[in-house]
Amino acid sequence: MKATVRLGFFGMLVLICVVFPARAQDLGPGFTKVKDGIYVYAAKEGNSPCSVVLTEEGPVIIDTCQRPPDTQRFMAAVKKLTDKPVRFVIDTEVHNDHTFGHWVFSPPALVINAEGAGAAMKKQFDPKRVETLAKESPEMAEAAKGYKMIVPQIEYRNRMTINLGERTFELINLKNVHSEADTAVWLAKSACCSQHRRRT
Repeated sequence: MKATVRLGFFGMLVLICVVFPARAQDLGPGFTKVKDGIYVYAAKEGNSPCSVVLTEEGPVIIDTCQRPPDTQRFMAAVKKLTDKPVRFVIDTEVHNDHTFGHWVFSPPALVINAEGAGAAMKKQFDPKRVETLAKESPEMAEAAKGYKMIVPQIEYRNRMTINLGERTFELINLKNVHSEADTAVWLAKSACCSQHRRRT
């Protein structure tokens, strides 16, 4: 079955409802199983989390972690969960702590965020960021190898629906909330979800 995408007419921001976590022990420290097929990774206190939602047609990533080693560990965990390629990366905002790790997943994944996300990412881009990070430690230098800025290939205006296998993702553009393009992600057929943005 192929993914279908529908655009709609309203607004968009983060993830959803009450979280009933269970430790995802086999994935390593920092991983929490929200419910079957939904995992959140928070590397350490204060770092922006990233999540994966498994579907019959491949995983969907929500935000790509704050620092390159976290992104690489997250990708390794996703590969333990499924051998299917990542289908989509959904950004909840445009700042580096949510978007810097795109290159690890895309290609093949398509990156999605609200209208204006790409322009905002290009505006804030610091070409020396990787060089600065690489000086922190050998681990950081290794994790950042191959970095390339990837902006969203899909930008939607108000609402977007993604039907992927057994799951439906509703994206809502929440304008002028935190960054130039903020997205809320609602798993329409799931009873539970998880909040994805740090409060600042």
